[in-house]
Amino acid sequence: SKDFTVNGGDVTGDGTINLTGGTFLLDGAGNFGGATDWTFYTLTFGDGAGVTTTSSTGANSITVSNDMSVATNQTLAGSKDFTVNGGDVTGDGTINLTGGTFLLDGAGNFGGATDWTFYTLTFGNGAGVTTTTSTGAGGITVSNVLTIAANQELNAGSKTWTLSGSGTPFLINGTFTPSTSTFKYIGTADTNITATTYNNLEAGPNNINWTTSYDTTEVRIRSLTFDSTNNVIYAGSG
Repeated sequence: SKDFTVNGGDVTGDGTINLTGGTFLLDGAGNFGGATDWTFYTLTFGDGAGVTTTSSTGANSITVSNDMSVATNQTLAGSKDFTVNGGDVTGDGTINLTGGTFLLDGAGNFGGATDWTFYTLTFGNGAGVTTTTSTGAGGITVSNVLTIAANQELNAGSKTWTLSGSGTPFLINGTFTPSTSTFKYIGTADTNITATTYNNLEAGPNNINWTTSYDTTEVRIRSLTFDSTNNVIYAGSG
């Protein structure tokens, strides 16, 4: 349960890390990961000074039993699986994960000042009634599937959520609270717009067939216009 600070940027190797307490701070440009699964209590990327990138490498998954943060000027990149059970993923740095699954479970805050990108993003593990509250102005892009698990609530805050996956890129098994958010469906093949209540909704791009017929629930938005030239749907909060 000791605190660790690694300033060289690299934490690698095929052994096991299993830290049940303390804070693990990784700062600097380098690689992060190995062949075996690692567990941390509190995991922090960057100290807020210096523009650096941590690239997640190796096949292992990362479990954080408390909270995770990415500091200003730091970027977390790669395609590794992350599970954060403490409820908070925050910070004004950048997350750019092009593969893997990112699971956030528990009650807490999600977001920061910069845009974050995930491949598969899941809120909740299906057990325990908890709420994730979106914070910060940075947008969220999910290139595969965004899921709200049973018993979990996602308060989308004022963020812009961009879903670039096709098929059904938004699965709601728990509770979705739109607040003042904007949701953009921008898949390049036939896409199901998940039936729920949105604040602002945009759907495109050109010549894509959009359907909600897989669900008997209506899609409800506050205002809607249709641009027949671009075949894009825009919804506003008017």
